[in-house]
Amino acid sequence: MEKEWFAQLRGKHEGSKVELFYIWEEGCGVCVALKPKLLALMEKQFPAFPVRQVKASEHRLSLAQLGVLTVPLILVLVEEREYYRANGLMSLSEFRERIRPLYEAYYPA
Repeated sequence: MEKEWFAQLRGKHEGSKVELFYIWEEGCGVCVALKPKLLALMEKQFPAFPVRQVKASEHRLSLAQLGVLTVPLILVLVEEREYYRANGLMSLSEFRERIRPLYEAYYPA
């Protein structure tokens, strides 16, 4: 059964088997700098992946239940299970290579 915190974070993407959450905060310089780069990457290379932007200050309790302690954080869930997590200073090229096989499996050309 789906947990309440997960339902709250899923928002408009209900029914998606793969979801990407970008957890950020306005006062975080790294978060603000990474956000447009991540969104551009997703739009260009992985357009079918739903991306959910989550402002950390608006979901503190839910994020604590996920074990989120720092921002920025990229969290990829596959069928409600954690597949990938990266926080702090992350490499977008590593992220891209990590999710490419997942994208190809769920969204074949």
